[in-house]
Amino acid sequence: MIWVLFVPISSDQISKVKRMRHLNRISSSNRSRDRNLKNAFAILNSIKDKLSINDTVIEKSA
Repeated sequence: MIWVLFVPISSDQISKVKRMRHLNRISSSNRSRDRNLKNAFAILNSIKDKLSINDTVIEKSA
């Protein structure tokens, strides 16, 4: 657990921030691997919407 301004940050929150940073890096990159990941996330998101799947299931599958 990390403390920021005397407020504890849980390991779950830290992993979410790391994930967001990773996705941000992918969205601003132009490498083919990153484009493929971006497309895969878009497909997962459309499947999630069509099948009414919970966000946590999509995060686990990614």
